[in-house]
Order: sequence, then structure tokens, then C-alpha cells
Amino acid sequence: MKNAEALFDKEPELLAFAKMATHIVFTLGVVSTPTRLVTAEGIEKDMAISFLSRFVLMQRLGKLKTEGALDPSLRITIVGFPGASNEIKDIDDLNAEKEYKIFSQHLKTAVANEVMTIQYATTFKTIGINPGLIVTDIRSSLELGTIGRVLEGFIGLTRPTAAQYADSLVRLLFAPELDASEVTGVSFTPKMLQLMPGSWCTAENMALLMPKLHELAAKGLSA
Repeated sequence: MKNAEALFDKEPELLAFAKMATHIVFTLGVVSTPTRLVTAEGIEKDMAISFLSRFVLMQRLGKLKTEGALDPSLRITIVGFPGASNEIKDIDDLNAEKEYKIFSQHLKTAVANEVMTIQYATTFKTIGINPGLIVTDIRSSLELGTIGRVLEGFIGLTRPTAAQYADSLVRLLFAPELDASEVTGVSFTPKMLQLMPGSWCTAENMALLMPKLHELAAKGLSA
């Protein structure tokens, strides 16, 4: 997290790139492990990598936008799992200190990313992408052994390859339909089908969640 927040300070060429960029894509992510792991800042690993690293960068970009340092046409794309029936059962336990379950913890990051897409839609042009299942090694952290290999084989037979996904993502990123100013804060499939917001992402829930996300980010950065 701290590395992400300090990225532009440590890498001036990245800051220069960000100032010129018309597209920035947040795609870094992992899947929760069978046992709870934490970063040096004391943040659960999946939450730190899959969401908070993006969140602190988004905040930094927001400051640069306020200073007039970014390209006005900048669009930020957030890859995650939007538009699904994901939920956060306990917004007071985002760091999984009271209870840790693999999938419920990962779904917290999915919801948080969708909420970020929606909440920053007035600051930037933002879109979310739900790529669906793609054959990668992201699920290796689940340590499923033979079952995991069979699962990946099945996914490989029925779903697009990583190369096919990348091709469709690039076409989506530069689709002229997204240039309209009102297209922001919404999510799509790689085939350009718009997704309805996830059922948990009501105005009331998001208003309760955002302060908790800021609080957890501050905790990590101050550790």
C-alpha cells in the first residue's frame, strides 16, 4: 500500500506518464489465501493488493486532477467483478480481523472496487470491467491441487483465453461509444454489454462504506 501511494514520488517517469495519460487501467489483483495473510502495514493481503493499492492511487490521481495536472479526457478503468450479487456482510470488518473466510473476503474487494468506480464517476470518467473467468494463475493461491488444475482446464475449454480477453479489453477501452461525457461510473463485460450495478451498491450502503474504506487506507499508510 505504501509503495503504491508513494509510486509517483519514487518513479518520476510514471508521474510524467500519468499527467499525459488518456487511459489508466487498474487491473492488479490476487485471490485470498486459505489462511489470512497480512502486509507489513497489517492489512489483509487480498484487500491491500486487490483494492487499497488502487484506492490510494485513485486518491493521488484525484489530487493531481484538482491541481489541473492531468489530461481532461483521462478515463480510468477498474477491472474487477462488478454487476454481481456480491455483498459485504460486515463493513466494520473489512480487514478480516474478526472473521476470515476466503471468498467472503475476496468479495469485499470486488464490492469495494465497484463502489470506487461509482463514487469517483464525477471526478473522472470511470468504467468498470467484469472479465468473467479467464485462465490465469490468480487462483493458484487457493491451493486446490488436482481440483484446481481440472477447474482451470475446464475454464480453458469454455472461456476466452487471456490473449482473447486482452484483445477485447483494448477494443473496449478505445470504443468511441465511451467518449460521451455521460458514460461514467458504469460497468461492462468485455463484449461491451453494460451491467446493472451490483445489488449491494445502493446509495445508502455506499455512503456507509466509503468512510470505512478511507479509515482502513489511512490505517495502512500510517503503520
